[in-house]
Amino acid sequence: MSNFVIILSAALFLLALATLIRLRVKLDLYPNVKTLFAGLGRTGIRIDITGKTRAFIFAGRTIKTFSTEKKPDRKTAGEKTKTVKKQKPGRQRPLKKILAVVPTTLKALSNYTYSILKSAAIEEFDGQINAGFGPPHITGAAFGFYQATLAGIPGMAGRFKYIPDWNGLSFQGQLRISVSIPLYRLLFKTMVMLWQLPLRELIKLAIGTKKATPEAMPKGK
Repeated sequence: MSNFVIILSAALFLLALATLIRLRVKLDLYPNVKTLFAGLGRTGIRIDITGKTRAFIFAGRTIKTFSTEKKPDRKTAGEKTKTVKKQKPGRQRPLKKILAVVPTTLKALSNYTYSILKSAAIEEFDGQINAGFGPPHITGAAFGFYQATLAGIPGMAGRFKYIPDWNGLSFQGQLRISVSIPLYRLLFKTMVMLWQLPLRELIKLAIGTKKATPEAMPKGK
């Protein structure tokens, strides 16, 4: 009994420790490097957007890299066997029932999105964009929006620069951003959202109800 308690306590401790790990998303956009990383802590998947490759990262080290390009099918179109699937009866989802769950669903999703954004922490945010939008007044409007954003978010000052190009249409830039959220917060917020959602009604709508077939319809006298 004592060994079982020790094992259970150790498992619960490791589980609690794991929830303290941060879910991290990191985006690097540079002229020669364009990668997206998603994972827990320093372990996860890094996608090379331009090279069409993916790499498995463990504790910051690349373990395995593999290509995301699809290999050509060896079978020709004539060799492929055609399977005739039996057509299943269609299902219907009454519009009245769909509209009934929309307000509650939208409210739960909006609360979830807001709480996730509020809980997320910006670890890195550095970048510079040199861009022009053609007519000078449009470029000026974009530059004014940039200045207003800096005033509203003082933390962006010195970390992100927008240099307008008044000569015409152009775009060059680089960006590095890393956002993370503790796993326990993500799990808790998700559980709250699931509790607020009308899951029973949504499942019923997803399944739908069978449409009445001509054979099943009552025949007239």
